[in-house]
Amino acid sequence: MTLENGEYMYRVLVVEPDKFYKESILKLLSELDYDLAVESVSSGDAAIEFAANNCIDILISEILVEDMDGFTLIDEIKEINKNLKFIIVSGNNEFSNVKKAIKLGAIDYIHKPFEKNELVDAVDIAISKCDESKTIIEQSDINNEFIKEHILFNLLYGKKIDEIKIEDEYIADRNEFDKYKRIVLIEFNSEFFNEIEDFEKLFKEFLENNNIYCHYINLNSTQSVLLLDKSYCDKNSEEKIIAMCEMIKNKLSIKYARKCFVALSSEIESCDELSLAVDETEELLERKFYENDSKVFFKEKENEAPIFVQSDDDSIIKQIKQDIKLKDTDSLKKSFKILWERYGSKKNLSQLYIKFVFSNILKEFYEALPNVGEVDLNNEVDRLYRSTDLMEVKEIMDKNIIRLEENFAVNPRAVHREVECVKQYIYINYMKEIGVEQLAEMVYMAPSYLSCVFKKETGQNLSKFIKSVRMEKAKEMLENTHMKIVNISTEVGYPNVSYFCQSFREYFGISPQKFRANGEK
Repeated sequence: MTLENGEYMYRVLVVEPDKFYKESILKLLSELDYDLAVESVSSGDAAIEFAANNCIDILISEILVEDMDGFTLIDEIKEINKNLKFIIVSGNNEFSNVKKAIKLGAIDYIHKPFEKNELVDAVDIAISKCDESKTIIEQSDINNEFIKEHILFNLLYGKKIDEIKIEDEYIADRNEFDKYKRIVLIEFNSEFFNEIEDFEKLFKEFLENNNIYCHYINLNSTQSVLLLDKSYCDKNSEEKIIAMCEMIKNKLSIKYARKCFVALSSEIESCDELSLAVDETEELLERKFYENDSKVFFKEKENEAPIFVQSDDDSIIKQIKQDIKLKDTDSLKKSFKILWERYGSKKNLSQLYIKFVFSNILKEFYEALPNVGEVDLNNEVDRLYRSTDLMEVKEIMDKNIIRLEENFAVNPRAVHREVECVKQYIYINYMKEIGVEQLAEMVYMAPSYLSCVFKKETGQNLSKFIKSVRMEKAKEMLENTHMKIVNISTEVGYPNVSYFCQSFREYFGISPQKFRANGEK
């Protein structure tokens, strides 16, 4: 809308259910040196109703509105005003929401509580973008760089050429954009493009000086793309294009001392496939998780086959859980090694899936650790999800396996209690078949671990202890009863009387018959 003196005024709508934050935002906007018409509502329905009757230039909205999802609200208002600029100010800081906001074209995603300058900077950018949009609308020439950029943004983010409108008029000429055949995606692990002063100007000069004729466009703070047209692709072989990408990667990495990743898409048939090329290059860059120092990523024939998780992975994970339950760190290390080798060899498997699998195992670790709170677990899981390569994930898991092992080894009170429990069971059930595995399961230990701690606690191994209890009971029966030896054998857990007699002779140095005969003299 315009003022009477002809100066342009932008209309801003604030959607904020929290009274404190709504008043804070309104106060801040009132202090800015802009001609702004500011309104505020608390609900999504009220916002849509207002947008239907008023032209909104800038939307400042919470994601957690009262009656609808914040992204749904933004989509509804964007249907009314295609040129809407929006800023998200939210208490929901999930990464998935941030990524979604960037994809939708948010000016910024500001986390509550926020600093004053954060919102001021975002509003400055929004107003600047509004000015650009007005300039685009006023221009009718397809060669206007602003219009071209606007259309390319839409194409790269999934719109079809026939769907793109500016002020209700179809102005995109398919021939102008069908010339792009491949894209090069340039990515940094952290914010880069918004931090480097005059980067775009300097980079375009570098491309021109090296006869790399393409269209450069910045997507966000960590990603930019080069659009290679048909003439460039026809003049250069696959090898030369890859070499060009490698040169760019090395140049940026060295000049700015930051690790840079580059991916090259396959050829596309039309501009309607540009978003598919973006998806392809982003998928290719998933490999940096496995190949942190790799060269340029591009689609190779041997990598085209999909990679699936093997069906027995669940059984390995179940075994890991059992190892933790039984405090069998030796078996845990073996199971983890098998799982790790399996996942580490799957170069095309999503890193998010891998992080999901190992974060769940990490939770099992922490449930077995005493005096560890939810905050500690959340911090460790967060660290795992923020890891940028596979070896960092392994380091986190290895550290926690060691921590688990140390905890199991330094809990003597619990060990003493469990050994006593085993001894009492043997005293009561000596006449039954008793195995180490059965006893270990009873006290939630690994058989090998139980055998180790039992010998350390009692001075003898489990099998000898069981035998000693049985032999002493047999001795008592021989001395105090007239039971037949075959019956005594059964009573003390030896169904085979010959084996009982042999064991008795080994233990006491005399046969049961002679022992009884000597006792009767």
